[in-house]
Amino acid sequence: MRRDPRQPLVQLVIRDLTDRKKTEEMIRRSDKLSIAGELAAGVAHEIRNPLTSLKGFMQLLKAKKTEYVDIMLVEIDRISYIVNEFIGMAKPQARNYVECDVQSLMNEVIVFMHPQSLLYNAQIRLQADPPCLPVRCEPNQIKQVFINILKNAIESMPGGGTVEIGIQMLEDRRGVVTRIVDQGGGIPPDRLAKIGEPFFSLKESGTGLGLMVCYRIIEAHKGRIDIRSVMNEGTTIEIELPV
Repeated sequence: MRRDPRQPLVQLVIRDLTDRKKTEEMIRRSDKLSIAGELAAGVAHEIRNPLTSLKGFMQLLKAKKTEYVDIMLVEIDRISYIVNEFIGMAKPQARNYVECDVQSLMNEVIVFMHPQSLLYNAQIRLQADPPCLPVRCEPNQIKQVFINILKNAIESMPGGGTVEIGIQMLEDRRGVVTRIVDQGGGIPPDRLAKIGEPFFSLKESGTGLGLMVCYRIIEAHKGRIDIRSVMNEGTTIEIELPV
């Protein structure tokens, strides 16, 4: 059937913008992390020097058995912890990449987290699908990521529960995925999108810097973190590292 050239022609173009929106969101998140990292570096260096002096004088006072020094030392340790989180957020770049077995790193972390799991009456179960190729990474930083996420998973189950950990290769064998699943109360959908942003935390005493550091470390390793959660069922966090 021939088209009448005198009739107007309408052309309809449909494009799937899902990938574009995901890319834009990744860029926005990366910009936020970079800005927060620069701010953190400046703040941390300004605080660290006087903090060291204060702690030294407090320890001298403690030797003289001055009242309330223990309380002040606890608070100073708390400030020091936050400053160290700032430093980790500002400088997460891995310098010494070595080939590591992800399962071996996770086994070390599980041993380290055993006292924490006993405190919360939580069990940690690991299932790895061999063989998994080694990944090039900075092992201490990857263990830091595992520790932060496992700690959050355990603390999300104050009444006890099980944390399931799975490690497996991607089908194309280009990466290793570590999946950590808890049985906690889950994360509300309106808060899930903010996870990993500076100073956003679901804990009353949290700083929101722990997960942010995790994001920066995995980003420096060219990997990704994906979080899914269902209210009253639990949260699943997947960490993918390239081979």
